[in-house]
Amino acid sequence: MKSTDDKMKFVELRASGMSYRKIAAETGISRNTLRKWNNELLDEIEAERAERTLEVRAAFALDHESRLERLSKILERLDSAIDSADFSQMPPDKLLTCRAIYAANLEKALPEAPKVDKIAGFTEEDLENLKSRIAAGCASVAEAERAAAINKRLKDAKSGVENKTFDDIFNSTFL
Repeated sequence: MKSTDDKMKFVELRASGMSYRKIAAETGISRNTLRKWNNELLDEIEAERAERTLEVRAAFALDHESRLERLSKILERLDSAIDSADFSQMPPDKLLTCRAIYAANLEKALPEAPKVDKIAGFTEEDLENLKSRIAAGCASVAEAERAAAINKRLKDAKSGVENKTFDDIFNSTFL
């Protein structure tokens, strides 16, 4: 007859992922008995695995948090160095590349803002709602004309960006 301590040892070893063969070699208990215990003690094994998983995750979270803190401090130092850097000697192509990278990162970090037509103050969602009302016959002629004007301005703005040269983009960005 095997002791309760033997079963507890089995639960610990099995929860750690050890095979029946290795447990049998370590404890001297037959693999058939270990399989039987596995069926009997499955809930305890799963609970032990869950506890171990929580411990590992807690340790990882602390490690992860300390890494984030360290990276944050390094980023602050880099930002400080960038703030005091003289970019006037940097070639324009590198300036554009840096600006594009920083702008993309800034855009990712900011929450999504509605796109607004600068002239009319309409968001694209407002325009879509107005188009739906026009299609349903629920909008006035004035509203329909306004929607057409806004739509034209949005298209013009988009095509204006596509037609700009490198010098236009550089001058509007840096000069």
